[in-house]
Amino acid sequence: MFELPRDKREQFRLRFESRERKSHLTQSEVLHVFGEIVQEMALRIQRVEPKIDCAGESQVMVRFREDGVAQLLYCDYYLNTLSKPEIRAVLSHEACHVATVPSSRVPYDDEASRFVNWFNRTLYEIYLEWLAHQEFLQRFRQDVRFELYRSIKIADFDYYGEIVGLVRAGLLPAVEGLYTILNDAVFFPVMGDKSFEEWAAANDLSESVKFLEWLVEDFRYVESLNLDLLKRFTKFRNISIFSLKVESDSLMSANRIRFANPPPSMRDDAKLDIDPIIEKNWMERMTSKVP
Repeated sequence: MFELPRDKREQFRLRFESRERKSHLTQSEVLHVFGEIVQEMALRIQRVEPKIDCAGESQVMVRFREDGVAQLLYCDYYLNTLSKPEIRAVLSHEACHVATVPSSRVPYDDEASRFVNWFNRTLYEIYLEWLAHQEFLQRFRQDVRFELYRSIKIADFDYYGEIVGLVRAGLLPAVEGLYTILNDAVFFPVMGDKSFEEWAAANDLSESVKFLEWLVEDFRYVESLNLDLLKRFTKFRNISIFSLKVESDSLMSANRIRFANPPPSMRDDAKLDIDPIIEKNWMERMTSKVP
C-alpha cells in the first residue's frame, strides 16, 4: 500500500495551511459539539473519547463498538479551516455512521493477503459512507447542515484534482487514488447531485462515474437482503472479487474502464460462496464494455 513520503501530520498541515482559518475549537469544545449531536440524534453512545489525530486515514472519523464506547478522531488542521456551523455539519455526518451500523469494526481475513484485506476494507468503507449519507439526507435535508456539508464536499474537488495529478505523474498507485475519490464522491449519487459527474467530465475521469454507479447498484442489492453485519461483509468480499478486475490504471490515466485480460476465474476464493446476482450483474457489465 502507498506510503506518503512525509509524516502524515506534516502532510495535513501543508494541505490546509493555505486555507482560511475559520475556528480554533479546543478538544473539549469539539467533544461538546459532538455530544450535543449524539443527544439530538438519540444515539446509543455512552462514552466518547476524543483524540487529535493527523496521522490516521481520515480528517474526521468515529470508531465505535456495540457497547456504546466511541472514539472521535480528528485532525485539528482540518477542523480549523471550518466554521463552527460547518464543524457541526461534519460531525453530524460522522454521527450518522453510528446510526446505521452497530459497530465500525471491519472483519479481517487471516487467509487473505495484506492487499486483499486493504481492498476489502476500502470497498466496505465506501458502502458505510453510502449508508451514512442516506441517513444524513433523511435527518438533515431541511437543516442548514445539509447545504453546509454539500459545500464542503464540493470544495474537496480540489483534492480530487491533486490525487489525479499524483496518479498520472506516477507518484500514487492508481488503485489507492481511485478508491480515495470514490469514498468521498459517493455522497453525490445519494443526494441526486450532478456536481461530481460534472467535475469528472471536466477532468477526463467520466468513466469513474459509471464505475461508482455500478458499486451503488451493488450496495442497494446488499442492503435489500437485510443481513447482519458479518453476512453483509461476506457479500462485499463477493463485490471486491469482481470490482478488483477493473484496471485502476486504465481508468485513472486513460479514462477507460478495462477489465483484467485474460479475465481471472470468477471463483478466486474457493471458500467463498459466490452470490449469483452479484456475479450476473458483473458479467453483464464486463460484456457491455469493450475489452
